Amino acid sequence: MKKNFKPSITQFGDDAFLVRAEAKELQGKLNEYILALAKYLRRFEGTWIDVISAEESFAVRFNPLEISVANAYKQLDEKIDAFNFQKSNQNHPIVNIPVCYSDGFAPDLQIVAQEKSLSIDDVVEQHTSVTYRVTVIGFTPGFAYLGDLPEALFMPRRSVPRLYLQPGSIGITGHRTGIYPLGGPGGWQIIGCSPMALFDPSSENPFKLSTGMRVKFTAISPEQFHQYKTQRRQ
Repeated sequence: MKKNFKPSITQFGDDAFLVRAEAKELQGKLNEYILALAKYLRRFEGTWIDVISAEESFAVRFNPLEISVANAYKQLDEKIDAFNFQKSNQNHPIVNIPVCYSDGFAPDLQIVAQEKSLSIDDVVEQHTSVTYRVTVIGFTPGFAYLGDLPEALFMPRRSVPRLYLQPGSIGITGHRTGIYPLGGPGGWQIIGCSPMALFDPSSENPFKLSTGMRVKFTAISPEQFHQYKTQRRQ
């Protein structure tokens, strides 16, 4: 990354700025940079109402009744100037997530295998071979977009979305894999399901995954899936 690199800042309505970076300047680390800079800016919560991350940009909201647009821009610009990406903490712990890829848990696994001319075992091996990063949370509460999926597994969305998925369902589409912690509707190709509790309403942070975390999937049997569920209830 160039030493003089700096993202663009544009006004985004009456109470926000949009901060956007160019992928070519970041040498494949665009999302890491966005997440690290957003995390850095959240330290100054007295200045901002919120910092809302996307994959390639983020919005910074401020209170226009307490600070002028010009002053808010000046403070944001100065803080971005002071940010050092190389020295920022990028070493998030790895969250190991067990996944059952067997029949009954993976309604689209056979379709993916046939479409990609792979065996079921090959699909599972490819999917579990990568340490993913949570690039963004969205679409439904807690839904985690993870990247990057091995190219051998790139698939389009389903033509007809499902109205209900099991909580913990694992889907793939394009260059992403994703986790449905609450279940619900979804149009991704479902290739597995995790018994892990990914949502705990009694916790201060109810969703287990957040942007920047690293995730590794581990294949388990149906028996292990049910054992895991039983242990959670005890």
